[in-house]
Amino acid sequence: MTATPALGGDRRSSATLGTFSSRRSRRLTQNADLELQALAGVLADLVVALHLGFILFAVLGGMLALQWRRVAWVHVPAVLWGGYIEITAGVCPLTPLENRLRATAGEATYGGDFIGHYLAAIVYPEGLTSGVQLALGVLLVLVNVVVYALVWRRHVGREG
Repeated sequence: MTATPALGGDRRSSATLGTFSSRRSRRLTQNADLELQALAGVLADLVVALHLGFILFAVLGGMLALQWRRVAWVHVPAVLWGGYIEITAGVCPLTPLENRLRATAGEATYGGDFIGHYLAAIVYPEGLTSGVQLALGVLLVLVNVVVYALVWRRHVGREG
């Protein structure tokens, strides 16, 4: 006589249930891994968008300060950071974050920096040297010094 389990009269052996449970667990783990990879890929793309937005803000944000002076409180540190990274040939922390997310997503990563990988062909001339990179960093700061001189002059003109 075969013993019937108390719940539902299922006659499967515990070994069969264990195999079923193990397969289901692996399938759930694989689905979670795929979801994590997809999320990491989306987050990596968002980091790229944020990085590009930061660069555009560092270069052009002074123009916003001409209209809204309070923007300068965020823009000046952005210019100083961007200038520092360019002048010292440093790597922005967003680059390793993007690469880590891409690796988690199972996508290809890259060496070097964001600008070199995504924008070099557009922004920089062929054969970029450290001298050119230094000049670009100084140019970034100088352009914004001129813009902020205009902001300050406008501000003083309104009060005087």
